[in-house]
Amino acid sequence: MYPTKNLQPGQRGQDVAQLQQFLQSQGLLSPQDIASGPGIYGPKTTAAVKAWQQKNGVSNSSGPGFWGPQSISAASGRRGQESQESVDAMYKSAASKNPNINSLTQGGSNFDDIFSALQNGDLSRITDSQGMPFSPKDQQKALEQGAEDNRLYYDALRQKDTADTESALAQNKLVIRITY
Repeated sequence: MYPTKNLQPGQRGQDVAQLQQFLQSQGLLSPQDIASGPGIYGPKTTAAVKAWQQKNGVSNSSGPGFWGPQSISAASGRRGQESQESVDAMYKSAASKNPNINSLTQGGSNFDDIFSALQNGDLSRITDSQGMPFSPKDQQKALEQGAEDNRLYYDALRQKDTADTESALAQNKLVIRITY
């Protein structure tokens, strides 16, 4: 059985162990892979999730290797437009409740307009907090900054994941030395 909770690299626990067992049942993790970090969402689990997503046609908006709504939907066999709509509604609801986003949209385009523009790729009607449209140059700069922010985030996440996994492996080696 697959986990029905959102999971990401660096997490630990029973839900991660369930994900690892699911990936093993899919032939994407070996018992040896799991034994090297049971219940730890490390590089091997991340790679197996990426492989499973690719194999099952999951284009994960939260990032390849993250077990989220689209992966859960694909694992359950409930894929299609309605699941994408429910994922969009979930993100839209969460973002509209975020005080930082609300403060950025005061005086300019509302969140519904921004979300719609991002979905259809037409940012020409989006306005800033003074009600002024963004120039194509400003739009390109914002997109580049967003891409850079994402790159920095995923680089930091990968470094944390690597450090956590190395730490867990070092602790496992220490335990093995003590028990012998």
